[in-house]
Amino acid sequence: MADLKQLPDATFAFNLVTRSGRVNHLDVQRQDPRLVQAANGAVIGAKETPLPPALAPLSLGGESFASRLVGGALGMTISPPLAVRVDGRRSSDDPLSGAYSDAADVVVLSHAGPRAGSRPAVDGLDRPPLHQEQLPLAASPIAYTRSHIPSREASEGELAEIAECFGNAAKQWNDRARMLLLDGASGNLLGSFISPLTNRRSDRYGGSLEGRLRFPLQVVGAARSVWEGPLGFRFSATDFHAGGITEEDASAVATALATAGVDVVEVGGGGAVAEYDPPFRAGYLVPLAARIRNRTGVPVLVGGGITTLDQANTIIGAGRADLVRMSN
Repeated sequence: MADLKQLPDATFAFNLVTRSGRVNHLDVQRQDPRLVQAANGAVIGAKETPLPPALAPLSLGGESFASRLVGGALGMTISPPLAVRVDGRRSSDDPLSGAYSDAADVVVLSHAGPRAGSRPAVDGLDRPPLHQEQLPLAASPIAYTRSHIPSREASEGELAEIAECFGNAAKQWNDRARMLLLDGASGNLLGSFISPLTNRRSDRYGGSLEGRLRFPLQVVGAARSVWEGPLGFRFSATDFHAGGITEEDASAVATALATAGVDVVEVGGGGAVAEYDPPFRAGYLVPLAARIRNRTGVPVLVGGGITTLDQANTIIGAGRADLVRMSN
C-alpha cells in the first residue's frame, strides 16, 4: 500500500476498486461514473476528460503520443526485434535493422545473444541449427537449451563493438521512428548480462547488480548519445525461476536505466533460461509492473496477454502502468 501513496486521490480510489482483477473500467463506469470521470481526468492532470485512459494523450521524452497503446488496432505500430548486426539474429529469417524498411512508430533494437543462430521459428522455438557455423555470444558460456552448444563469453572488446552497433542502428532511425526500444529481455544478449542465472562473469561486467548492468548501460549510453527521441528499454523484471532477479533488483534496474537516459521501461518476465514457469493469464505482469512504477516513479510499459481496451483502461486508470502493449 505504501507504493500507492504518490497516486492522485481518484487514481488511488480506482486502483483499490479494481485491485482484485475481477472488476474493470467498464464495471466501475456502470456503478460509479463520477469516480471513472475523476480517474480518467487524473491520467492527464485534468479535472475531467471525455477520453478513456488508454486513449488519453501522453508526452514522453519530448514526443507527444495520441494514445497510450502499443500494438493492436488502436495503438502505435511496433517493429519486430531488429538485430543490430548479423550475429545478433535469432534465425536467418530475422530482419537486420539496417535492412528493415517498413514503417513503425516504435522500433525494437536487439541482439539475440545466446539465442542467436537458431532455426527459423517455423521449425520450432529455439531449435539449434543443423550446422553451427559460429558460437553465439553471451555474458557467460552457458547453453540456452540442452540441445544448444554453450555460448561463447563475449570479450570486453566485443562488447564495445556491439554497443557501437546499437548506437549506429539508433542513429539510422532518427526522423524515421517515434520511439526506440532496446530489447534486454527474454534471454537475449543484454538480458543475459542482467540476470544472475546467466551472468557468471568474474570481471567488471559480472557479480553485483552494478556489474551486471554495466554492459546494458553502455548500450543505453551509445543509443542515447545519437537518438533524439523517446528511448525505452525492455527487461525481464522476474525470471520465474529460483535464483533469478529479485523484485528489489528489478526496481533498481528501472532506476538505473532512467538515470542513464531511458524514458520508459517495459516490464517483461522470463526467458533468461529456457526452463521457466510463468503464470500465463491476461495481465500477468501488471502487478509487478505497478510495484516497479510506483516505487521508482519511472514510466512503465507493460504487456502480457492484454487484448481489450477495457483491460488497458483499467491498468492505466489505476496507475499501474503508463502504456500498454496489446496482444493480438
